[in-house]
Amino acid sequence: MAIICASFPFDSDNICCHMKKYLDDLEAIIQDRKNKDPQESYVASLFEEKEKILSKIKEESEELAEAFRENDPSSIKHESADSCFT
Repeated sequence: MAIICASFPFDSDNICCHMKKYLDDLEAIIQDRKNKDPQESYVASLFEEKEKILSKIKEESEELAEAFRENDPSSIKHESADSCFT
C-alpha cells in the first residue's frame, strides 16, 4: 500500500484512520458476500473453488501491474481497489 499511497497526494495525519476504516468496511463487505449462496453471489462462488479465486487474484494483479506500467493514476486507483477486494 505504501507504493500506491506514495503515488497520490494525501493527508498524512489522517491516512491511517482512513485506511483502517476502508479495510474494516471492505472486510465486512467480503464476509457478507462470502456467506451468501454461491449461485447468487460472485464473491461466494470464488470462495467455493480454490482455482477460481487464485485465477481472480492473478487477473487483478496483472491489471494492476499494467496500470503501473502505463503510469495511469486513475487505473492504478481502480485496479488497487479491485486487488484489495480480491
